[in-house]
Amino acid sequence: MFIAKSLRPWVLFAAFICLSAQQLWSSLVPRIETRSLTFYAAPLVCNAAPQIGCGSRAKPILLDLMQNSRIAEAWLNRSGTTIAIVWTEAVKDSLQAAITLDVFGRHDFEASLLQSADAEAALFDFSNSGQWYRGRDVDRLSIEEAALTTEVILNKLAEFQDLSREIRYPMSEEIRQVLIRWFTDDRLAARMHSDEAAAARQQISEEIIAIGRKYIGDEVMQKILDSL
Repeated sequence: MFIAKSLRPWVLFAAFICLSAQQLWSSLVPRIETRSLTFYAAPLVCNAAPQIGCGSRAKPILLDLMQNSRIAEAWLNRSGTTIAIVWTEAVKDSLQAAITLDVFGRHDFEASLLQSADAEAALFDFSNSGQWYRGRDVDRLSIEEAALTTEVILNKLAEFQDLSREIRYPMSEEIRQVLIRWFTDDRLAARMHSDEAAAARQQISEEIIAIGRKYIGDEVMQKILDSL
């Protein structure tokens, strides 16, 4: 096909860009597939919001893993069912097991290594879904959990007291901020997943009750508490 001389440079440039992009992608894909990656089945589903992972529980585990010089990255998938570990170099299976078991043990956490088809499925999802959270990025899950939990609380309150928009919105925002603080602050979140868990839950409840009393009054809040 005849191509005008004035267009030939642009055609050649476009062809060069396409070829370069293909070469770049070809060079990256093998790296993703052959990087030293291990996946672990992780029981980190959020109790209050079972459609997502529990960021406050996962974060200290991921951060602890990343403290090891042989681990470059540690990720949690959105559903909270799988942890991915990216190793800085080729590490023997026995050493990988020793490192991960040591970290998991410090957090009273049990996870099993995925193998064969399960590992391949995890690798595909890790490489393509874009729904994995590295280290402190799991705070995004905690913020989402706070919003979902707030809705549950407000819907429960609405069973006892009609909540107008003028009341529901600011009340919802105050409760959400309380939960975000507890779910994302390292010190407070640690209390929630330790032998102080009961005391932490009690303190969270007291903060939420105080907000409720401010908006709907002591009498209504007491009726709600008595019904629980």
